[in-house]
Amino acid sequence: MALDIIVILNIIITSLYGIFLVLFAYQTKVKGRSAPYLLLLLFFGVVGGFLAIVDSSGILPSFGPYNRIYLILELVCYGLQFFFFYLFIEDISSLKPRLSGLMIMLSLLILQNTALWSIVWFSAVAPDAADYMWLLADIGYDNLPIVAFLFFGLPTYYRIYRYTEEKKALGFILSMILASTGFIIISLIDYTGFFGVKPVLLDNISLLGEIFPLLGLLIFLLTYLIDVDYIYRLPSDHFLLMVTYRSGVPIHFTTFETKKEVEIEENLFSGFISSIGMVFDQILQSRAPIQSISSEEATIVIRSGKNIMAIILTKRPTAILERAMDKYIDKFEKKYREPLKNEIVEINAFEGAKELVKPIFPFFRIKKQS
Repeated sequence: MALDIIVILNIIITSLYGIFLVLFAYQTKVKGRSAPYLLLLLFFGVVGGFLAIVDSSGILPSFGPYNRIYLILELVCYGLQFFFFYLFIEDISSLKPRLSGLMIMLSLLILQNTALWSIVWFSAVAPDAADYMWLLADIGYDNLPIVAFLFFGLPTYYRIYRYTEEKKALGFILSMILASTGFIIISLIDYTGFFGVKPVLLDNISLLGEIFPLLGLLIFLLTYLIDVDYIYRLPSDHFLLMVTYRSGVPIHFTTFETKKEVEIEENLFSGFISSIGMVFDQILQSRAPIQSISSEEATIVIRSGKNIMAIILTKRPTAILERAMDKYIDKFEKKYREPLKNEIVEINAFEGAKELVKPIFPFFRIKKQS
């Protein structure tokens, strides 16, 4: 028996998700990159795709009144996929998810899941009432990707393009536009179909609602697979990296090339950090280390290890930057275990630390000394 076009599309989507999940997990492990939200996105994509195949092909029996249970589970998985995409975007653009965006995405996710599981319950006790819950489920599900792509993903990659002028960023922008367009078509079909007034035009382009998100997914994931380092492509300037003992004594200093030219005096900057540290340690007697010092123009991000602190002056701090700093501290302390144990303060003893920058911060370009 010939397979329906929807079944074929679901098989293609699931196969791509599976291939991308394996390749992406391998790439991140080999390169030492941290992208938990992207991996979770792909995992739920694989599970959701498998359930979509089961639902569209009817290869497994239904459970009594729960005749759409596979579709419901599929939508739950795909909803989580879009939520993790949003978290990934926040991961590369801020220290933590902004409250307004998080509340919007959580509200849509909760609405979707509440409606879907209400459908399961109503299917057993009041089948007619279940029909009305599909509208609420559609509102939650359809708007999750539209909000994630248009209001979070697209602006973030546009900022990256404006900052870097790299063609890869344009690929991400195209993927956001295609995926959003597809889900807008799907949402219009769902809403008009519920009220029985679906225009002929929407019927004619309904297949595009399935194809556009697939194309967007392909472009998005292929770009990261080609260069997994692009996870760390952040949309702002990072001016310098300084390493000090926990006491505040500086032992390493590296400046980076930036779009905005800024001259930073090493002694002045290290003296400022030491002074701030003394205020907290000796005057305020704070036991917890300083984590950041912020202004509208820049932020000093500070991460602490067993022996040292890594300090980065950046235009915009992000969660993925902080994780990279933690990894840098770990590598630095392992490479210079003996000098740090003996509390050597000669800068030349740590000159080789610049070699640690490229593997951990792949898009930081060390400024050449004039």
